[in-house]
Amino acid sequence: MADISKKRKEIENTVYTTMKLLDPNGYNEDKYKKLFSKMSDAQFTRWINKLLSEEDNNFRLEITPFENGGTDLKFSNIKRAADYLGVPLDEYIYMPFMNPNGEPVRSRDVTPVGYVHTKRLEQLLSKKNAYSSEISSRNSKTGQVSGADKNGRISDIENYSLLTIGATEALKEFMSARSDDMVQKQEMLQDITRDGYTSMSNYTYDIENKTALNTLDMYYMGSGLITDLITSGYALKKTLDGKENVKERLQDAY
Repeated sequence: MADISKKRKEIENTVYTTMKLLDPNGYNEDKYKKLFSKMSDAQFTRWINKLLSEEDNNFRLEITPFENGGTDLKFSNIKRAADYLGVPLDEYIYMPFMNPNGEPVRSRDVTPVGYVHTKRLEQLLSKKNAYSSEISSRNSKTGQVSGADKNGRISDIENYSLLTIGATEALKEFMSARSDDMVQKQEMLQDITRDGYTSMSNYTYDIENKTALNTLDMYYMGSGLITDLITSGYALKKTLDGKENVKERLQDAY
């Protein structure tokens, strides 16, 4: 029993000190003191064993900006807590893909390291048993790929990623000739068939050819909402273009 009490005291002191370094206001330290004070040695042992047996379970730091003076988590506090626990935050980075002399290249200086949540941007073959790069099967209303070609669709996450890395030309291609603009698609295929390559500078740009955008504008118009997606009023672009080709009638002037 003496050994259990000694180990418990060491664990509690480690938790209290770490929480105090992370949160100098003392809110998280007091939270765990109240939690542990209600436990017997046997209950504390079961709680710790359960904590260690579950990979996703851990001691949690609560950020309370509007309570008890606020908890402002600073990197300097994280550094002090990491030094106390003996956890290195800076490491040399080795790059195995760069080994001109048979040894991986190492970064000149230590670099901050940590866990970064990475979301897979595309479904891989390990997830699906087929992948399609064809774009011929489409929804007639939205122009989106569907059916057997649905695997070729990209989501908003891919769009955000392309914007983040500055791949604007790739985004233009994905959102035009390879998307719902059937006129540009035909021009792209025609260039590839004739020349073996294509350029977006050769494509015809007309907002009327954007199937998804025109469909959305129609839905808004049907709901009585005015947008400037295509036109600034309740008239369709085709209607406005048609008026330009109609000769002015005498009665229209009066």
